[in-house]
Amino acid sequence: MKLLSLRNEGIVSQALWALGNIAHDNAMLRDAILQENAVADIVTLYKAISTKTSLYRHVAWALRNLCGGTVHLLSLLRQTHILQPEPDLQYIKAALPVLASLLECDQTDVHYDTLKALATAASDSVDRIQVCDRITGH
Repeated sequence: MKLLSLRNEGIVSQALWALGNIAHDNAMLRDAILQENAVADIVTLYKAISTKTSLYRHVAWALRNLCGGTVHLLSLLRQTHILQPEPDLQYIKAALPVLASLLECDQTDVHYDTLKALATAASDSVDRIQVCDRITGH
């Protein structure tokens, strides 16, 4: 996570991709990353970005995978462990305002990952949907 605070955009981009890839591949590792306050670090990074850069894409990608990584079409798939379980909402709540802000970005890839992140964050539960709706205002 320390790499996210560096001023070198290339290193930060690679660190975001690495976190996103690790989170996507393994729910236990994703949860470990979340418990290390990765979302807070990404939110801090996002707030420090002064212009729309390629980092928006990498922020959206990392948050998408930290929020769950896969679109949950059927609860049955989750119950049979075909899909990863969603992360605890307490760890991803801080990402929701960033995701709402990323919806304003004009990059298609950013929109795609942002919408997938919001879809997975709000999946399978009315409570999760209400929290996402309240925090994002969408």
